[in-house]
Amino acid sequence: MIAGHDQRLVRVTNGGERFAVTFEDGRPLHLTEIDWRPGLPLFKAKLDGKPFTASVKPAAEGFQIRHRAALAHVLVLTPRSAELHQKLPPKQAADTSKLILSPMPGLVVSLDVEPGQSVQAGQAVAVVEAMKMQNIIRAEREGVVKTVGPKAGDSVAADEVLVEFA
Repeated sequence: MIAGHDQRLVRVTNGGERFAVTFEDGRPLHLTEIDWRPGLPLFKAKLDGKPFTASVKPAAEGFQIRHRAALAHVLVLTPRSAELHQKLPPKQAADTSKLILSPMPGLVVSLDVEPGQSVQAGQAVAVVEAMKMQNIIRAEREGVVKTVGPKAGDSVAADEVLVEFA
């Protein structure tokens, strides 16, 4: 099992109405009175006799689990699959430093820049209307506009490119 960046070898044994979860250090936990099956959004059970509830959403190769304020993406892998996962390079975040993205879905009311124009940090570049409110989108840095995506009257999705800098 991989949760966040932590990897732990666990063994789950089914004892009918009771599951035993044993960590690699030998520490056992017992799950009883389980009220969950794949597809249900809430996992209810007793862990070592104490009731608890966690929110569960399916995710690639595992689940996204929220318990109180903690959120973890938990991968459920065979030992061989876990070994192969360790060999994968870390996923690099996309470089969005030269982009101005729409922070929400909405309707473009105006785009106040054009290609070749010089823009200063804090300058208004667009107005996007969402839920009957107009939101002024400002440049976070200075630069020269390379391209302008949508035009006034177009609908945009969240994280859609409004302006790209050279």
